[in-house]
Amino acid sequence: MARRSELFGVIENVPVYRHILENRDGTEAAFIDYGARVQSIRTADRAGTIEEVTLGFDTIDRYMSDRDYLGATIGRCANRIDRGRFSIADRRYQLDLNNGPHHLHGGTEGFHRRLWRYEESAGSSSTVAFSLVSHDGDQGYPGELTVQVAYTLTELSELHIEFTAATSARTPVNLTNHCYWNLNNSHDGTILDHQLQLDCSAYLPVDSTLIPTGEIRSVENTPMAFLRPTDIGSRFELVQGGYDHCYLRDYDGENSVSAEPVRIATLTSGASGRVLEIATTKSATQFYTGNFLDGLIGRGGAPYRRYAGLCLEPQYPPDSINQGFCPEITLVPEQVYRHHIVLRFLTVQDKEG
Repeated sequence: MARRSELFGVIENVPVYRHILENRDGTEAAFIDYGARVQSIRTADRAGTIEEVTLGFDTIDRYMSDRDYLGATIGRCANRIDRGRFSIADRRYQLDLNNGPHHLHGGTEGFHRRLWRYEESAGSSSTVAFSLVSHDGDQGYPGELTVQVAYTLTELSELHIEFTAATSARTPVNLTNHCYWNLNNSHDGTILDHQLQLDCSAYLPVDSTLIPTGEIRSVENTPMAFLRPTDIGSRFELVQGGYDHCYLRDYDGENSVSAEPVRIATLTSGASGRVLEIATTKSATQFYTGNFLDGLIGRGGAPYRRYAGLCLEPQYPPDSINQGFCPEITLVPEQVYRHHIVLRFLTVQDKEG
């Protein structure tokens, strides 16, 4: 395993570095201090050609103006909170509103827009780690939150993402990563020809502002079903606005966390032969088909138009702090928040073998 760091840019006289991990098979993952983001992931196709599989930018300026959270660490709370309001112990809190009437992905100045501290003492040459302190009242959230995210690349081409957090006061915490995937190569077309399998029996219907209605609905016999590998574009016209829904893995109202990561999604490109398996310790993932991408200029000058990439974001369900899907979204000072995601990069031959 090789690890190196290089200057990526400067923000207000502070250098921002790009940290690269590469395994013996040529799989490469790069991360930047700004937003503790995944800046690039390059993996082999069925012919052994190493290419980019995520959407991203070449310069720090592009990341600073990014409105789509490309590759970012999301916090304090991923997804939407209805009207940015919640109560803890009879005290009402008002968060920053940055998505119409709602709070989205931690607010205008969420974790995606922070300079994280690179942890040089991470130890292993296969790990890149970052830390951040979010002050009491940050974007309206109570308590001081200390956060760490560690990225570890293995020789088996697995990327482990491990989040931990501790708080000084009761506060909601829901951390995830916001990579956009295109396994054909991120400069090539849309993801509507990808096949997706979601090991999830239910999903959350949403209202016109994408807040869950409170209903938990079976995916059976609906365009939302991906229990078997299914072409994403095959029923796309039946889902108004495209997919932007939270899926639940055998949700029973209590069993929302597992001790070890469990597979929740498998994404396949027939064109390239690349396969991505995603495992998580959470019971839910947000499936988003890049419906709001609007042609922003990405890596290599490529325009990222609608559906150029998709997101699979393991997390607690959106608005859980209000709707009670997962009571453990409220972190207390005696606890440590933990979330472990595993991204496994394969080819069709690997799976068949």
